[in-house]
Amino acid sequence: MDKKRLLHELSAMLGTDEPEVDLTTLSDEDLLREYAREASGEAEVARERASAESADPVFGYLQGLSDDALLAEYHEATAAVAAQEAEAERRRPKPVLLPVPVAEPPVEPHPVELVEPTPTVATPTLTARQEWDAKQARMMREDVDEATADGELEARARGRDDARPSTYDGPMLGELLRGG
Repeated sequence: MDKKRLLHELSAMLGTDEPEVDLTTLSDEDLLREYAREASGEAEVARERASAESADPVFGYLQGLSDDALLAEYHEATAAVAAQEAEAERRRPKPVLLPVPVAEPPVEPHPVELVEPTPTVATPTLTARQEWDAKQARMMREDVDEATADGELEARARGRDDARPSTYDGPMLGELLRGG
């Protein structure tokens, strides 16, 4: 096997015109192994993984994992986060509830006594007819009072104790006084 030809083919696979210095220092067995890796595509996958890890140094390694390994990594990370949260909760101081003092109502230096207002008597609202009737009854009472006063004067003048007026209108006056 021609080592120089293998080096040029390997350099062409790698995309370089000149062979790398490390390839020239390899033994024949190592060079053949490296050539087989390049031919199978394993070396290309390793280079992509290395570039991904260099682009994202924290999570770049996850891109090369199988599905089962990725799920195992996820469950491991979830368990670690839950453990950290539990530890943080355990270390967090618990709040202490202090009793709230109940305040006494303030004492007034000069207490004020409240006086209930006396209810005012509501005057009834009357219709025009009721007002006219009340006015007529008031006028009749005034006339009766005048007649009584005149009758008392006449009775004294005649020497009688009779306080009845000299003029009497009969039942109509009584009806008006009773409101009928």
